Amino acid sequence: MLRNIPGVTNFKYASQNAQAVADRWMAVAADYRNTHNLGWTRTDRYILVTQGKINDQVLGAALPRQPALIASVSSYQVIAHEVGHSFTATHEDAEIGWNAWGLPCETYVFPEVSKNRANCYRYTPKNREHIVNYLKDAP
Repeated sequence: MLRNIPGVTNFKYASQNAQAVADRWMAVAADYRNTHNLGWTRTDRYILVTQGKINDQVLGAALPRQPALIASVSSYQVIAHEVGHSFTATHEDAEIGWNAWGLPCETYVFPEVSKNRANCYRYTPKNREHIVNYLKDAP
């Protein structure tokens, strides 16, 4: 974990355009990697963990198969949600399930967080399959 790196840890992530923020963060992470001669394999991740949201509706941003992502700690599952996206998990294959106490819960890549549902603390079997298939090709 890195802190206080000008141009990196003070990245301006608040924006109405989450896609543009994800693209800019990718460029910052790539520049940091290149400057410090760091790895960039299929399993490396450069995660900007933020206190705030990107905007009123967006808590994080990640691109499939890309190692740079942004995740807010404003909700308990955002980091797992965005890491899942970066390893090819999709909203379409997320679901509402039931936890051990019989309460409705959201799997990690469910598109909308609700205070009325718990966290299932897992990816769906289909999203786990996406992640496993992505990682099979990892060096």
